[in-house]
Amino acid sequence: CTLLHNLGALEKLEGSFARSKELIGREIAIAEKAYGSDSERVAFALSNMGDLLRHQGQHAEARPLAERVVAIRERSVGAGHPLFAGVGRRRFFELLGHRVNAGGMVQLTLRPRAAT
Repeated sequence: CTLLHNLGALEKLEGSFARSKELIGREIAIAEKAYGSDSERVAFALSNMGDLLRHQGQHAEARPLAERVVAIRERSVGAGHPLFAGVGRRRFFELLGHRVNAGGMVQLTLRPRAAT
């Protein structure tokens, strides 16, 4: 999975978003099969995909991934754990398209939720 993550990140940096999305998608599939759908490894891969989608302005597509990342982390380590309360919280709001300043304060941007 680490190789796919690194290749996906490289493709993103080079602007090859479709290839990056493909590689990260493979990373997610492999992590789910190898570690189970509720593992931190899956949450990490989902977070990467959400990052890519957010970078492309696809906030509606990133939202369910962010929600799943938070759910996995909350179940695995608990809401009070630094992984969830710090990095997880910041990443979650960033994936939803909100700005988070250096102090961790969230500047909410109201966006209509995508119809399901």
